[in-house]
Amino acid sequence: MRTPIDIALELDSFGFNVLPVRFREKAPSVPWKKYQTTRTTDKLDAWFRQSAASNFFIICGRCSCCVVLDIDSSLGEAWAEKYIGREILDKTTCVKTAKGHHYYFRIEEDQLVSSWSKHDDEADFDFRAENTGVVAPPSIHSTGIAYQWVRGPEVMEPVPEVLLVPLGENGNGNGNAAAGGPGRSHLAELLKNPPREGGRNEWLSRVAGHYAKVMEFDDAYRESVMAANSMLSPPLDQAEATKAANSIWEAEQQARSLSSNMPSDNNGWLIGRDERLWTTVVRKGADGNWEERIEPWSDFDLRALGIVITPTGRYYEVEVTRPGHGIQRDQLEHSVLGNSRSLNTWLAGHGCTVLPPAKEKYRAGSTASRLQRYLESQNPSRVIEIERLGWKEGIGFVTHEGVITKHGFSAHLEIAPKRELKTWVPVRYGFDGDVKETRDILAQVMTFHEEHVTAVYGSWLMSCLLKPFIEEKTGWFPFMIVEGPSETGKTNGFFAMMQQLVGNSEGAVVPTQAVLRDSLSAHNSTPMWVDDMTDPERILDKMRQAAMGGSESKKGQDNTLDERVKMVRPLVISGEGFPGLHGDRALIQRAIILDVPSPVERESLLPGRRGLSQWDDVQDLWMQYGRDLTRFAGHIVQMVLAHDSIVDKLPNLRSKRGRVGEKVAMLKVGTLVLQEILEADELMPRVDEWLENPEGVEEGDYPYLILEALPACLRDYTSRTAGLLPTSAMGAAPVFIDRSVMGQAVIWWNDQYLADWLAKRPMTPRQRDQSTYRALREQRKLIGVGGTGATKQTSTGPDGVRTKARYHYLDPDLTLVVLRKAQLEEVWKNDD
Repeated sequence: MRTPIDIALELDSFGFNVLPVRFREKAPSVPWKKYQTTRTTDKLDAWFRQSAASNFFIICGRCSCCVVLDIDSSLGEAWAEKYIGREILDKTTCVKTAKGHHYYFRIEEDQLVSSWSKHDDEADFDFRAENTGVVAPPSIHSTGIAYQWVRGPEVMEPVPEVLLVPLGENGNGNGNAAAGGPGRSHLAELLKNPPREGGRNEWLSRVAGHYAKVMEFDDAYRESVMAANSMLSPPLDQAEATKAANSIWEAEQQARSLSSNMPSDNNGWLIGRDERLWTTVVRKGADGNWEERIEPWSDFDLRALGIVITPTGRYYEVEVTRPGHGIQRDQLEHSVLGNSRSLNTWLAGHGCTVLPPAKEKYRAGSTASRLQRYLESQNPSRVIEIERLGWKEGIGFVTHEGVITKHGFSAHLEIAPKRELKTWVPVRYGFDGDVKETRDILAQVMTFHEEHVTAVYGSWLMSCLLKPFIEEKTGWFPFMIVEGPSETGKTNGFFAMMQQLVGNSEGAVVPTQAVLRDSLSAHNSTPMWVDDMTDPERILDKMRQAAMGGSESKKGQDNTLDERVKMVRPLVISGEGFPGLHGDRALIQRAIILDVPSPVERESLLPGRRGLSQWDDVQDLWMQYGRDLTRFAGHIVQMVLAHDSIVDKLPNLRSKRGRVGEKVAMLKVGTLVLQEILEADELMPRVDEWLENPEGVEEGDYPYLILEALPACLRDYTSRTAGLLPTSAMGAAPVFIDRSVMGQAVIWWNDQYLADWLAKRPMTPRQRDQSTYRALREQRKLIGVGGTGATKQTSTGPDGVRTKARYHYLDPDLTLVVLRKAQLEEVWKNDD
């Protein structure tokens, strides 16, 4: 059996620049920009040697001396056969994919060829050249289908000239001369290339035409057109832009009402009128002659809003209308439409029936086939299903409602979020009010807790919204741990409000394993809040995956094949304590730990309310906006995206090496963004001051002994003595504290006594491994405490014989860390 490294080396031998891809995925699992100009040969061993199951990615363009025509449809195959020729297609390197074919062509090493696409009524394909790539055999597609060589790399033909220039870019605007076909500009390309002066009216009209075809409501349509107009430099006059928008909307509405008004074989002899479907019948008139007329065929009408292409098929987004029952929006699966029994069940679920009239002219074909033709005759737009919400390169910040960019908001056009996402991630990004009102709300919420808490948590949230940008430079992203007692503002105060301001409408949850997995795979920006984590052991693996962008298996929709889901969502967990978590050094290094006091005693900071409880301010803000601040989250996202260039400063914000340095830099990126939004320069000093506390960021540098074992034992012995700290070894105490070392407070402990005490406690397997005498001794050496220790008296027998044992002590700085973790720092100060 060939191993992944064997396959990678073979692809490399053909001159391909090869990158690793995770099983059943398509994107490289390593940053690959630099490999567009650098060979990957010397990296293959490290990437593929240890991999049991891996996919393979070939970079197209000069580095591999190849380009690829990616065809997934009969339209694309027909175009290629017409303009390239079946003879060439059947000679050159070819791969059978899950949906079609990849045709490989050879280019010269110094030949720069641009990538382009064509998706319209004439053709449907992607041409992959410079800065792109393709998945190569024997990789496995997400559907479980393997990519297969039809003809190998050794027969690659030179690239046909027709592919060297994108259609419509030959200078005459009438299409590629070699191809002879008309070029067609798409909305995405239009929005990327607004004209500077000439052609502004034509450009805006074409954009408005795209919007008018896919948008349902005129207010959303007009907002989108005006947003597009603002992209022009200079924009068209407001009245002129409005006139163009109105004209195109009216024309489209008229076209919609007239479409399918002529019964024909193309629309299944069905037409929509008066919220019903009608068909042609042939009857004798009053004069005895046969005549054609229209009669009801059903008690409902269907409007196709779009066709969504998924990895397993497709479905129609439809509106179902019935007289007196309004509009119902739903999805109509291809599997339902292709099965009469399933279709009847679906229709019955909407209260719909089909009752064809007698003497109907068109009787051939099933109900399903006629409805499909009727839906297709409406020319619904084809859109691609998106597997998660959040930032999508080349599209924008994808939400349930539409797409947000730094320029504004637009409806879904060429994409549609996966349907399950509405259940998995109940988020909302509203655009109520304006930017100024949103800033004012955010600034007020940022006063509803201690300054270091709001600065750190607010900064982390801003970084979350830029997480995909940050991960391009780091490869991982820290999760947030909020430690604190009840009444810290998680449900009704600062934290709840901040979560809503970045779109999270569900608040803190205690999820099942399956819910946690699905939610972490469904959004890459707005964080999920898991509360009351008294036992984080059960989700430790998912926490690691969320930080590193790892994957997990689950059953696919057919309950037979497994599919991999990637954990991409930022995660915040909260609770009063985390047994076992602090002992996992690698996990803690991937966390930002925020120790949160209760804000219950805070006083109002508003003018005229000094001395009054701030809780009243919190409640007033909730009441003012109906306890829903997600209505402003769209403005927050747009403002953050407007400052995405701040991510480029990340390398210069690293104050230390390793994960700790990267973690600090990622947090400070968010701080800089938040300062720009609020115009508040004092936030960075607050974060810097908090970062000086080693408990805040550097806990991952300390072992289980420091972070959990000693603090837990110290708390236990203090609780036995009415809140007094143990100050001697008497009674064979595992731990105590005194000032016997140069007058400074130090903690003493005995490894064996401490191991014996820990063994009596309920522990997770990971805690048990770190709680043995041998493990504690190794951790002690790790923090630089060696030697045999000092002898301390532990008891005195009836005969006056003293029992002694050897104890080691921590230096004052580490003693302070343990006291803080045990929440006994104030007790020690009071004892002084």
